[in-house]
Amino acid sequence: MYSRCILLILLFLSTSASAWTVTVLDQDGQPAQDAIVHISGEGIRSSNTEIAIMDQINRQYNPHVLAIHKHQKVSFPNSDNVRHHVYSFSKTKPFEMKLYAGTPNAPVTFENEGVVVLGCNIHDAMLGYIVVYGDGRFGVVDDAGKVVFSNPKESVTTLNVWHPHLADKTKTHYSGHLSGEDNISVTINIDHPPKKKPSKKNKFGRFYK
Repeated sequence: MYSRCILLILLFLSTSASAWTVTVLDQDGQPAQDAIVHISGEGIRSSNTEIAIMDQINRQYNPHVLAIHKHQKVSFPNSDNVRHHVYSFSKTKPFEMKLYAGTPNAPVTFENEGVVVLGCNIHDAMLGYIVVYGDGRFGVVDDAGKVVFSNPKESVTTLNVWHPHLADKTKTHYSGHLSGEDNISVTINIDHPPKKKPSKKNKFGRFYK
């Protein structure tokens, strides 16, 4: 039992030691929510055959930003009590899901790399993003603006940060090895969109159509 505890501690320490964090902040030093961090390099591979979820809750896409692999499928359930009409005119994946409620039978496959901007033909304020990657590893930052990677930093040759409201409309790009740093901080300039007024509800507690 004692030796087993030591083994578990050693495994924990080795796992923790290999993990490193990227923190993405905006120009005001605040967590840059909705940012995606992507790393690439020799031997850095990943894939995912699970169906990703882009839900619709309170007349908003949830999550607001979704990062997926090339050829991955995405399901678009509608959790609202009103129908939605999902569409995208993006070159990466133009598609349309006409007015519906509940969960469509067939998910959508995203065959190409790039950014897909989502809208709703019924609710103009609905906006979402799907970013499709063909290589490397990636993750959307958490509420603190952080993403944790376990790949050896020595193998990382590029690090990119994407955000839907980057001021220069391009990806932040870093080249070179990242060895020796367990916590990397990246600052990006964001054009913050104006805050939207909350949707009004009627006396029954439902959103107006």
